[in-house]
Formats: sequence, structure tokens, C-alpha cells
Amino acid sequence: QDVESKANDPGGLDLTGNYYLKFNSDGTLTYALAAGGGSTTTVSLASLNGAIYVDGDAYVTGVLNGQATVAAEDAIFISNSITYASATSPNPWATNFNISAVDDKLGPIAKNQLQIKGTSAVTIHAAIMVTSDGGGFNADRYDDPIGKPYINLFGSLTQYRRGPVGQSSTPWNGYAKNYKFDRRFQDDAPPHFPYSLFR
Repeated sequence: QDVESKANDPGGLDLTGNYYLKFNSDGTLTYALAAGGGSTTTVSLASLNGAIYVDGDAYVTGVLNGQATVAAEDAIFISNSITYASATSPNPWATNFNISAVDDKLGPIAKNQLQIKGTSAVTIHAAIMVTSDGGGFNADRYDDPIGKPYINLFGSLTQYRRGPVGQSSTPWNGYAKNYKFDRRFQDDAPPHFPYSLFR
């Protein structure tokens, strides 16, 4: 299914330009033009059909309480955490984590790249997909001596070409990986999320 076309259906959200998207733990989404200076809009995720399309870049953060797929025509940037409200305490790496209690789902899809910004550890709960031969899933500071903070990914990762997040040999710069598969995605993907023919 085409996320852009679903975003143009009743209940979809189709945005033109570069946008900040912040998921709120109360089940809402706040968005605004990334250029700044404009107004913000807050909508209930329950009022949407699950499809959000950005004709440009998307800067995504927050705590998701609901289900959504965010597709960006160019890139998605993450500088803070994106977590599920239902998978925060305990978190997916805790020994008492119960995946049956998790009912939130996020599918960020970027055409060219999904990039981690900054120098701090980041936690992402999502099924990530990058669809073309751009930068893949990468970190903009992958070759800098930033102390090897972790990318904590609970979900899945599909990319046309693998992007760099760190260096696996001396001088060991960039990010370290702490990935855990969300097994719900074996047969129950985020809304309107496309099937992948590559891993």
C-alpha cells in the first residue's frame, strides 16, 4: 500500500515541506514547519487513519501512544528518543518486559536516509525502512570520537543500502548498536507499512 495515497484519504495527514513531528504520550501528534516561526497543530492519532506523509524532511521525536506510519519523501532525522508509551516501564531490554502488553506501533519510512543526529545515546521503538540508494540508516557523527553511545533500537530495520553508524575498528568512533527485534512485526506491521522483499 502507498502511504502517500493513504495520507491523502480521509483521515490521513499529508504535509508539504519540512516538518517537526512530536508524538505525545496522551495519544496526540504535534507538528509544525521546520523553518520555525509558524504555528503548531496538535491532532489526536485516533482521528487519523495511521498514514502521515511529509513531502520533504521529517524531524521525529516523542512518546507514541497509538499507531502510525510516517513516510518522508527525502529524509527522517532523529536527535532524541522515539518510544512507545506501552513499552517504557519496563523497557524492552528489561528482564520483566512483556511484549504482549505493547500495543503501539511506528513505521518511519524515508526515501533517502534515516539519520541519527547529535552525540548522545538514542532509543527508537519502530519498524525502520529506507527505500532507495541514499544514506540508509546512518548517524551523522559515525566517524567522530563521541564515546560510542548506544543506538537502542526495538523494532526492525530494512534498508536498500546499509548506512554507517559507527566504526568497528580502531579508533572505534561513532555509535554502538543495541538492537532487539520486535517479533510482532513478523505478521503485524504498522498501519499501511509496505512489505519488504529484502533484509
